[in-house]
Amino acid sequence: LEKSKELLLDSQYTITEISRLCGFSDSNYFTRVFRKQEGIPPSHYRKNEQLLKKERVKKTYIHSII
Repeated sequence: LEKSKELLLDSQYTITEISRLCGFSDSNYFTRVFRKQEGIPPSHYRKNEQLLKKERVKKTYIHSII
């Protein structure tokens, strides 16, 4: 699942494409496995990490102008 987490953050692949790239033939099964391991579905993982990344960028910018 580490590779899938990288792909969720660094690509524009769909969840279905990521599941196939990571060796899952069924994206629903991939989602169930991901949710069981991470506690959230892959789509939420992607959204949460993107929001955190934006916050880090914003904080870095604010600190650079202070």
